[in-house]
Amino acid sequence: MISSSFEEKPKEKPDLKLMDRWLLTKYSALVEKATEYMDNYRYDKALQEIEYFLWHVLADHYLEMVKYRIYEQGDDAAKYVLYHVGLGVAKLLAPFLSFITEEVYDSIYKRFQNEESIHIESWPEPVLKDRKAVKTGERVKELIAEIRNWKSDKGIPLNEEIGTIRLVTETEGILECEEDILKTLNASEIQILDEGEVKEEAVDVKPDHSKIGPKYKGKAKEVFQRLEETDPEEMNSSFEEFGNYVFHLSDGTEIRLTEEEVELRKSKVHEGETLDSISLEGMLILLEKE
Repeated sequence: MISSSFEEKPKEKPDLKLMDRWLLTKYSALVEKATEYMDNYRYDKALQEIEYFLWHVLADHYLEMVKYRIYEQGDDAAKYVLYHVGLGVAKLLAPFLSFITEEVYDSIYKRFQNEESIHIESWPEPVLKDRKAVKTGERVKELIAEIRNWKSDKGIPLNEEIGTIRLVTETEGILECEEDILKTLNASEIQILDEGEVKEEAVDVKPDHSKIGPKYKGKAKEVFQRLEETDPEEMNSSFEEFGNYVFHLSDGTEIRLTEEEVELRKSKVHEGETLDSISLEGMLILLEKE
């Protein structure tokens, strides 16, 4: 992506989006930390920090979020960030990977820079500190990562559309990144909901065969059949009010079940639609079931 995107040096000081400011702030923190470690001869720690940023911040998250901006829009801000962060990371790695970083510099950056070698380039400096962007950007990063994991767990291709993303969130400014979220996840829209708009309902009854079988022996088969026909919400209401659920078999035998013998699977419901849910600190993500 980087080598194919720089036909010319990106314009200085473009109009940065929130996730651009998030990455530049994370990059600036990396430069400060790596420099401190290098000054104190903790080269192992410096390399550890650089590698983590390269793979788990830049590659895993930012690149995924700006692909559409590069390929579909030719976005100046994304190009600017990738150019300067890419060059900066190469400089940080130069003391450890001298030949590889020199090759990267020669093939991508040399024609735009004033120096003949990466090894005589100036050491990177922090470029931005935007705490608000980091706070919101971290939530956006977590949201995207969790939904990508959800798609993977469901066997949904990452490029397949998933419809509406419903959010109950305390994070301000998350809609500033709406396009990044929608394009990265291939979703149709984002809805911000109030907590009161989302209900939790019992949707499935799962009996514990290891407890019910021995307890009711020959009558257990009919107990299981009756439980398959039971309204989960009716059982849930009974548990909440009485602490048990009572019904009678065809021969009049009273069956009294507790929550230890029956598990109720609950799901979030919005406007009558049962949804998959992902809970994060201060955020609830609701997704349409496949």
